[in-house]
Amino acid sequence: EMKLWRRSSPTPLPTQPMASEGVEVYLMAIASLIVLSLLPLLLLRRRASSPRPRPNKVDLAASSSLSQLLHQHADAIRRLREVYVRVGGKADEYIEPFLLRFILATAGDEQEAAEWLTETTQWRLRTGAEEVRAKVLEGSCLFDLHPAVGIITTNFPCLVSHGHAHDGGPVSIFVHDGFDPPTLMGKLSPEEYLSGVVAMFEYNMVQCDRRSKELDRLVKITNVFDFDRLTINHLNLRFLTQYTRQFISLDKNYPESFDALLCINAPGLFQVGYRIARPWMSPQFREKISIHSTPEESAEATLRQIPRKHLPQVFGGECAKMPQEVAKRVGYTSIDETKRAKLFSGYKLGGYYAQ
Repeated sequence: EMKLWRRSSPTPLPTQPMASEGVEVYLMAIASLIVLSLLPLLLLRRRASSPRPRPNKVDLAASSSLSQLLHQHADAIRRLREVYVRVGGKADEYIEPFLLRFILATAGDEQEAAEWLTETTQWRLRTGAEEVRAKVLEGSCLFDLHPAVGIITTNFPCLVSHGHAHDGGPVSIFVHDGFDPPTLMGKLSPEEYLSGVVAMFEYNMVQCDRRSKELDRLVKITNVFDFDRLTINHLNLRFLTQYTRQFISLDKNYPESFDALLCINAPGLFQVGYRIARPWMSPQFREKISIHSTPEESAEATLRQIPRKHLPQVFGGECAKMPQEVAKRVGYTSIDETKRAKLFSGYKLGGYYAQ
């Protein structure tokens, strides 16, 4: 049975005259809310508007299988592999789909792809992403990749690599109603948070490269951001500027890796901020985002992207609790059963983690 969560109606604007000082305070509060709501989009726009060439849409056509793309770009991939290893990367059995993404993201400009790959490989060595990739391929669960991962996922309601989208790529769902930024900031520094986020992204990327080989088509990540019950407490300025800002470099270092960014149950404030920022965004960035306000629209959009069997019931799916295979692969089976059952109790995903 589908369970849809409805937000309470927004507080209406005051209709009675206010004192001059009260009006100024009220307008300042509204302006602050708008600025805070725009920060994540504006920070992402900085990366989305980078001078990287747009992908070659012909190469990315659905009719092109992975094997065809790899054959078409075999010489360039071989040379990029040499660049990757020379800089310090370790080639593995799934490295070809990883390298192909740089070629497609630069529309076949091998020189640009080589420069981009060099910068990215150096970044991967600095942040530990290379080490994380090796651990994932060895069979490590998500929680074992970095200590910060367990802290993030038990303080921010999120389901990382929770099944597959219709295109075969991994799905991650981020829910805001049970998230308290000050609590997470008290447990992780911005640098530790970045390390945990990199581990989560890298885990999904390995799944993408592996699934691409299995399905013979290049698959990408689908992210769902649920803004139901979004409050002013979630728009913490320190968290947005010191933690959310850490995401800026990730898009640059994961080209051609994201299929969709679904923003569901988006409140009016989010819509206002997006409409203001939308004209400044590049077309290729805008096309990845879809925003849905009502529970009905949100459920419909989510199901268009993700099969029911890979979704919790609160999002219109079939999963009453986290599938055992997902819990084991991510690492929740290592958490005490009582603690798991109490995770995010009283919120949308409350009880979902229980065995």
